[in-house]
Amino acid sequence: MNRKILLFVALVIVAGLVLPSVISAKPSRAPRVKPACNDKIDNDGDGLVDMNDPGCSSRRDTSELNPNIECDDGIDNDGDGAVDYNDGGCSSPTDNDESNCGDGVCEGGETSGNCPADCGEPDSCSDTDGGIDYPTYGTVSGYYSSNPYSYDDLCNGTILTEFYCSGDQYDLTSYDCTSGAYNACVDGECVYLNECEDGVDNDGDGNTDYPNDAGCSSSSDDDESNCGDGVCEGGETQQNCPSDCGYPDSCSDTDGGIYFYVAGTVSGYDSNNPYSYDDLCNGTILTEFYCTGTDWELTSQDCSSLMNTTTCSEGRCI
Repeated sequence: MNRKILLFVALVIVAGLVLPSVISAKPSRAPRVKPACNDKIDNDGDGLVDMNDPGCSSRRDTSELNPNIECDDGIDNDGDGAVDYNDGGCSSPTDNDESNCGDGVCEGGETSGNCPADCGEPDSCSDTDGGIDYPTYGTVSGYYSSNPYSYDDLCNGTILTEFYCSGDQYDLTSYDCTSGAYNACVDGECVYLNECEDGVDNDGDGNTDYPNDAGCSSSSDDDESNCGDGVCEGGETQQNCPSDCGYPDSCSDTDGGIYFYVAGTVSGYDSNNPYSYDDLCNGTILTEFYCTGTDWELTSQDCSSLMNTTTCSEGRCI
């Protein structure tokens, strides 16, 4: 065979072996990746695809998330472990508040007013007796700094601690129940207790209240005194109970005054002491006792100097 022909055949054979390997060594071109907003895939898992998703501003947008919308920004905004449309606080991918009242996180549009479960109770105060009302027992209750409270009006001796509301806050004041129309503090209110129900031995006879004290006709009796118990108190006076309060000053004269010709006697009480004095003679001199109001007085008269009398006998001039 011709040498030229042989050389040509050899070249063709070599080319057949080398060319495919050269062609196969050429780098392959990567497939084209479509933008997230044009790939027909729900990339953010909110149930909406491509331009139907509010996170897509155009088909060239590479993310279906919208950083300006809480329920479509891919972030757990309210810290409850759920994100975007999977969060119970999201009503749709366009909802801009991921908060969910009851999840323990106060955020978004939640306040103590519309979601106390998350944001705490607002400050509040209510008063069962309507304010500062000393003779009425009351209780203030409500919330302060999200903490509940309840305080009852209370007594310490005669001092009443009165709780009341000042706006949505509570306040208190103290009042001595004996400084007004009352005389005691009982069970958180100022009261007036009658002597026969106040637990005090008012008349000092060793007995207290109704029915133990004989001076008490009932618990509504306001005079524990009992005339004859030796203690002047309550409605007792010298006039209506002299045995307890002493006898008032008094004077009576049996001969009606200064009357020298009739024997007489003055008697009564002076500074609670009884007295009795008879007209009397000392020779011809008569000592005549008489009354001046409630007091007794005396005067002397020489019977021998009077007309038609010469001497004094048995307390009179004769």
